[in-house]
Amino acid sequence: MKKRFPLCLFSLFVVLSSVFYSTSLLAQSNTKKELVIKGVYHGTNLYVQNPQTSNSQYCIKEIFVNNKAVKFPATTAFDINMSFLKVNDQVVVRIIHAKDCTPKILNSQAIKDRLPFRFSSINVDMTTMVWVTKGEKKFGQFFIQIKNNRTWIVEKVISCKGNAQQNIYRLPLNHNAGENIYRLKYLDVTGKYYYSPEIKFVSEGQQQVSFYPKSVTNRITFSRSTNYQILDNNGKLILEGNGLTVDCSNLNLGAYYLLFEGQEARFFKK
Repeated sequence: MKKRFPLCLFSLFVVLSSVFYSTSLLAQSNTKKELVIKGVYHGTNLYVQNPQTSNSQYCIKEIFVNNKAVKFPATTAFDINMSFLKVNDQVVVRIIHAKDCTPKILNSQAIKDRLPFRFSSINVDMTTMVWVTKGEKKFGQFFIQIKNNRTWIVEKVISCKGNAQQNIYRLPLNHNAGENIYRLKYLDVTGKYYYSPEIKFVSEGQQQVSFYPKSVTNRITFSRSTNYQILDNNGKLILEGNGLTVDCSNLNLGAYYLLFEGQEARFFKK
């Protein structure tokens, strides 16, 4: 016949085990501390200084990024790998360390939530466009646009510098004759975009482009090579391109609008 373990002794064992486990956790919590830093991931890892304790052990015991345990080397300084995050993700970094030492994050600004983007200024002279921004995010782009009558045309695309503080840009320009209207479009990695104010510049260095004839049989000829668009009476785009001449032989008879270098003119296909 098997001997039964007395119920009262079993209950006492459970209570004592719970007390021992709770005491162990308390002892652990009394020997460790937690450093927490929150922010936004901008594509740059945090760099941390990891001093040694009084018993020559390294200070940092565990690291969690958004509750995910992150491996790190046993060394006095290293970066916390956050590359598994997406740019602009919210991030919480928890560093569990010994009580008798304090790790130091050397670049906490790397996850600082940045100011909203804005154009501080934009200026155009005879040869150059200069603009200043703040609040950029990494991997953004600028689209330099010029207004061609009714539409905005992208002249150039450049990558942004990605600094939250002041950024200065200079871009060479080749103006069309007469009035030129420019603006900038900033597109960040989230798909959000911002437009600068429109800025006008009148170039008097060369004569405006002209064309002939106004009554066309086969082709239109410009005074120099230029970008152009041809619209029908309903404003529908029929032809566009760049060149000294435009082949109109396939156009139906009727009236059309010719857009080029900020000008709008009407011609007839006969």
